Amino acid sequence: MAELAGLLLAAGGSSRLGRAKQLVEHAGEALVHRAARLLLTQTKAVTVVTGARSEAVAEALGTLSVATLHNPHWRAGVGTSIALAMQSVPEDFRGVLILLCDQYLLEADDLEQLVAGWQADRTRITAARWADSFGPPVIFPNRFFPELSRLSGDRGARQLLVSQRARVRFVSMPRAAADVDNAADLDRLRALRGSAQGALGDEEPSR
Repeated sequence: MAELAGLLLAAGGSSRLGRAKQLVEHAGEALVHRAARLLLTQTKAVTVVTGARSEAVAEALGTLSVATLHNPHWRAGVGTSIALAMQSVPEDFRGVLILLCDQYLLEADDLEQLVAGWQADRTRITAARWADSFGPPVIFPNRFFPELSRLSGDRGARQLLVSQRARVRFVSMPRAAADVDNAADLDRLRALRGSAQGALGDEEPSR
């Protein structure tokens, strides 16, 4: 039985942000490319669901070895993207790791810890937890595949997380809290980028 499939949700229209968050850059890399690259550190079976600006988003993925799947109903909500993608996940996979494209502080070791937590008990949902909240990245074992394939609207998989919360394995992941939903979030990302560039500018040039 195959181990883990990866699903990157990158279909939204970013209406609150006013621009495609998938294409926002962090450290010179489009967020959708960064997220897909991180997923590939944990599984080679990665599907990126596109919707708004689908051609530009697919182009931003560059040469990454991922499958892309266009959701023509992306305006109806993230649930439609998950349901569509689950149709392409073979039933013999043990689980699916779902990631959002805009969690820009996540690193490969965050996903590695999530996968390690899930591998301790592959029958349980394993999700990130930060401060007083929880959510993606999240791994659903294959017994939840039928429910994921029936999702619709904008509630996504959170309803499953909430209904199963007492049995969810949580992995502390403070960096999962940062995302890009609105202009204030984008300002924070830009400030972080500016701080990093300033720190590099303070270094002496290499010889």
